[in-house]
Amino acid sequence: MHRSGKAGSSFGKMHPGRRRRLSKQELKAERRWRVSKLTVHRESYQHQRQVVNKLIKQAKVMYYTGLVHEKSCDQKALFGL
Repeated sequence: MHRSGKAGSSFGKMHPGRRRRLSKQELKAERRWRVSKLTVHRESYQHQRQVVNKLIKQAKVMYYTGLVHEKSCDQKALFGL
């Protein structure tokens, strides 16, 4: 499956620095919680994990919506997704 073109490029360019920054914050929060074992650090980590997962899910939805929209007139290509 070839992933190029308008829809394919939107997934990687949605939030170029934001995704990376949030992922780093998530890892930092997890390390803080693992070391300290404090409930407040665990809650911080869980919140940060939810934020990152939500962002990734939104990016996937946008990516696949774009692919479906792009290939909507070609049934063979649409079925191959």
